[in-house]
Amino acid sequence: MSLLAEAKRKAIHFSSSWVPVAYYLLPEYLGKSALLVAAGIFLTLDMLRIHEPRLKTVFYRFFGDIVREHEKTMLLGSTSLVIAALLTVYCFQKNIAAAALLYLTIGDSMAALIGKTYGRTYVFGKTLEGSLACFVSCVLIGLLVPDLPPDIVVVGALVATTFELLPIPIDDNFRIPLSAGFVMQILMPH
Repeated sequence: MSLLAEAKRKAIHFSSSWVPVAYYLLPEYLGKSALLVAAGIFLTLDMLRIHEPRLKTVFYRFFGDIVREHEKTMLLGSTSLVIAALLTVYCFQKNIAAAALLYLTIGDSMAALIGKTYGRTYVFGKTLEGSLACFVSCVLIGLLVPDLPPDIVVVGALVATTFELLPIPIDDNFRIPLSAGFVMQILMPH
């Protein structure tokens, strides 16, 4: 995928940061309900895109340059992101879920953009420069989430960065928020 296509894809990913912010600001039941409806809509549209030739043609006319090869027959990253957000908000307390999802939308975007632009040191097919950008951006955004102790923010950012870097055959839209959220939830004082 070209750098321009990757930048478009990550712009969409980054713009998804409104989801955890809105979830944090809305009453919890409303945020969870909205994500449940959104997941249903995204999943339905994605299944139609995969199986309905006319919809597939229209979709690829607009978004074909940013679709990864494996997404042609599987869920799009955007659908995975919405499903992962739904799981995250149901698994973790509100501020941890918001931070974990911001680690995904911002940290993962920064890793890709910095890594592809400035990366020189490769590990597991990704760059250490991208991983450093992921970690720093996760820490900075995590410190803005209310009622999260700084040490938990840093550990969560480290876990998110590690799971973004490792070549685990599960979509990073699931790996990043669920792993970071899990560790932060365990470490959170009760």
